[in-house]
Amino acid sequence: MQFISNLPRQLLWLLAFDILLILIHLFLSWQYTFFHIDHEQNFPTYYQSFKLIIGALLGIYFYKKSIKKIPKLLFLILIAISFWVGIDELLQIHENIYLIFEGHETLSAENVVNQSLTLGFDSSLWILYYAPFMIVVIGCLFFWIIKMDRQLKSVATALSVILILVVIVFATEILGSSGRFFNDYYQLLIVIEEGSELLAGSLLFYLLTNKN
Repeated sequence: MQFISNLPRQLLWLLAFDILLILIHLFLSWQYTFFHIDHEQNFPTYYQSFKLIIGALLGIYFYKKSIKKIPKLLFLILIAISFWVGIDELLQIHENIYLIFEGHETLSAENVVNQSLTLGFDSSLWILYYAPFMIVVIGCLFFWIIKMDRQLKSVATALSVILILVVIVFATEILGSSGRFFNDYYQLLIVIEEGSELLAGSLLFYLLTNKN
């Protein structure tokens, strides 16, 4: 409880709302898909999208104040990540990314699926297209976590938690879309995946908008 009480109030409100959204999903989503955290174009989608987009815009607004606590390059990278993920979530870009490569012999959805199946990967197609981008992002975050000094310990901790949550999101997405889990186990994977995504978004929003 002491750890929770030591968290900044702004972050506590964000995390509390995330948890409330997960609880609403657990109790109401079976009847109202508008609250289903794994569906698109509904309340959880808009909430997460606008949280990230607004976080990126506020990050630009607070840029000069925030770079006193966070290295300039890292702060710009976090702004870019927040804005892109928010737009991606809002427009469902990753679900339809394969359409961009229609007609491309090597990167067509059919060829990518066939190649991935030969390697034993039978999960979400969009992960394969996003893999290079995610490797760069994860590597970048890991680099900055190692690089942080004692004065930036709180930032390094927040980035570490975000990194762990991102890994959880991708791991549960791969497991959940593999078709090996059904019913209760699949629903649990959804809650873990989407819940981790919500919490990571809130931490990122906090890093970009915290002026203290």
